[in-house]
Amino acid sequence: KEGKLKKVMQAKAKKGDMTEAEYNKYYDTGYKTDVEKITIKGDQITFTRNGKSATATYKYDGYKILDYAKGNR
Repeated sequence: KEGKLKKVMQAKAKKGDMTEAEYNKYYDTGYKTDVEKITIKGDQITFTRNGKSATATYKYDGYKILDYAKGNR
């Protein structure tokens, strides 16, 4: 919304199969959230929504590369 990713979307449009506007819409839809704020301090993650916060402890469990079909992220 602030334009900070404009250069990224322009680069994706040059290499990809969508226009810059299509990439913006695609990512806006895929990453839409009602979370107002995320705070990370060490292994504590706090999510704030509607003025209420919930905190959880993160425990690293390794990683797995997920390979989803396009449009299913």
